[in-house]
Amino acid sequence: MKDIFLQLLTEQEDEGIESFIKAGLKKATEKHNDKAAVDILNLLDKFLKDKERVAEEKKRESRLGYNFSDAWNRAEKSFLEFIKKVYWDLPDCQKITTRYSDSEHKHVPVYGETLVQTKLFIIEKIITAWGSELIEEKNIENFQFFIKAFAPEERKVYKKEKDGMLDLLRKRLECASFSSDVLEKWLKWRRFIPHDIYRVLYMARARNGGPELVKRDMFFADVLKNFDPANRTKEAIDLYKEIGQEIAKLDQAADLPVSIRDFLKV
Repeated sequence: MKDIFLQLLTEQEDEGIESFIKAGLKKATEKHNDKAAVDILNLLDKFLKDKERVAEEKKRESRLGYNFSDAWNRAEKSFLEFIKKVYWDLPDCQKITTRYSDSEHKHVPVYGETLVQTKLFIIEKIITAWGSELIEEKNIENFQFFIKAFAPEERKVYKKEKDGMLDLLRKRLECASFSSDVLEKWLKWRRFIPHDIYRVLYMARARNGGPELVKRDMFFADVLKNFDPANRTKEAIDLYKEIGQEIAKLDQAADLPVSIRDFLKV
């Protein structure tokens, strides 16, 4: 049915088609129709990609420079920008029943989660677009969106939604590009990351690093044991870091054959 609907739309002029689809999405979310909203989002995603693909095909027919990869990227960027805005317009709950309140002497509404699949569909698209490179601004923006969606200041997020978000994050972190070294860089954002998300990142670092990471962490823990960083002042820790940097310079100058890596292989 979606393919037929899409075909009918693409036979019309491009102007107004996106507005038509987006209006359908608004109606679906207002009625708390989760399945319809997800179907319409999928339809919009496909329409935008087809629209950009057709534009590139016209360039090819006119013997102009064309690039289907660029077309896909344009459509993806447009779709992501739209769903990020849509997400914050979605209702956070809906009335599911009523209960009698002894204190108010009347029946009061009871609210529950709504449009969970629609919200998770959007989150999945954004978390999939989140890349491992910390230096890329779009990766930082996508990760910040995920954090804000998980723990917004003025919106209720139900347990079912949070559990779904964490599952999507775990799945994303199975990607090879999120190595233990890469995750260490993201973990430095600790004060900005909710505890549950931080824990998933931390566990992924341990899993992705494997036995070699465990050996390395144990070695570093042994080296730091007597220093006891948890009970040291910031000034003492900074001094310790400076001393470590000087020792590293001396090691490099002496061109020592033994390294921590060699030590861990013993």
